[in-house]
Amino acid sequence: MTKRLLFHIFFTTTITLIIGTVSAQCTLTVDDIVESSAVSCNGSCDGELRVTFSGEIGPATFQWFDASNIDLGINNDTATALCAGTYTVIITDNNNCTVDTIITLSEPAAITSTIARVNTPCASFAGELNIAGGGGCGPPYTYYIDGVALLGSDSIGLAVGFYTITIQDNCGCSQEFTDYVSSTDGPSFTSSFVNPPCNGEANGLITIIDTLGVSPITQSINSGISFSTNLVYNNLPASGYPIIVQDGNGCQSLDYLNLTEPDVISVSPILIDETCVLNNGSIDFQSSGGTGAYTYSIDNGASFQAGSLFTGLTGGMYVYVVEDDNACQVFGQAALSSTPGPIITNIKFCKPCLF
Repeated sequence: MTKRLLFHIFFTTTITLIIGTVSAQCTLTVDDIVESSAVSCNGSCDGELRVTFSGEIGPATFQWFDASNIDLGINNDTATALCAGTYTVIITDNNNCTVDTIITLSEPAAITSTIARVNTPCASFAGELNIAGGGGCGPPYTYYIDGVALLGSDSIGLAVGFYTITIQDNCGCSQEFTDYVSSTDGPSFTSSFVNPPCNGEANGLITIIDTLGVSPITQSINSGISFSTNLVYNNLPASGYPIIVQDGNGCQSLDYLNLTEPDVISVSPILIDETCVLNNGSIDFQSSGGTGAYTYSIDNGASFQAGSLFTGLTGGMYVYVVEDDNACQVFGQAALSSTPGPIITNIKFCKPCLF
């Protein structure tokens, strides 16, 4: 007798795919973006931008970004309290359609000063400061010395000392300057300085040299609050420093040094997450401030490269460092996520077989 054996083997396949959202055709467009209010004075932050748009589906949301790609947290068609600079607005409607546009917010030019100084003999009142304003909204300019308005642009009869000069332009914007009248018969000296190389650091330097005159000669870099025989002053933050060199007769010769610092380094990483375990993530850095060119690291400073773009990355946390030409650094963290690929499960299947 011949026996027939019947075998049933089943084949089952399960496939998990990531499918993007399919939306209707987008008709969202930007009609215009305008300065509804320009910055009133140089350095002020009272500007306003407004965007108009059409073709949206449902309510729209807004994201405003500054030039460093920092989200300003404004969900409105109008952005207020803005400083001068470049801004981007991204509009998204209820159908996930997006459109963006860029505009630069302007400001008046900075007010400038040209000051001609006439020094005076020690302990007399023959000094003069002749002031000419420029920039801003333009003339006519109004001039002040230590808060007192001048009838014209000249201040005469001044003693040795430092003076605060205020120039106001035709728009009512004002700028302060510091100048001085020195003595013609006081000690002579020269000075040099080194600015702090990084924003926020107190490592500037002032050196006073070639001091000649009636001894003993002493120096001050705080407008005469204290004097010493020091010629080198270090660990100084960015600021203005009124320098006085005083001789044994009490006569004073003056100078004014302004130590400046670079802008703070601002970094905004642009992230593209890894997909399907393909090592296709990336980080691109938008940077501003500091001094000169930047170098970049995403391994906590173990290695640097000149380019701002890092590709071929897996998901994970990256500790980045951005360094400028003065070796000033800023640190941060960037997290890339990783989307898994398809999942396939196989079980064999065949039709009934006869053996």
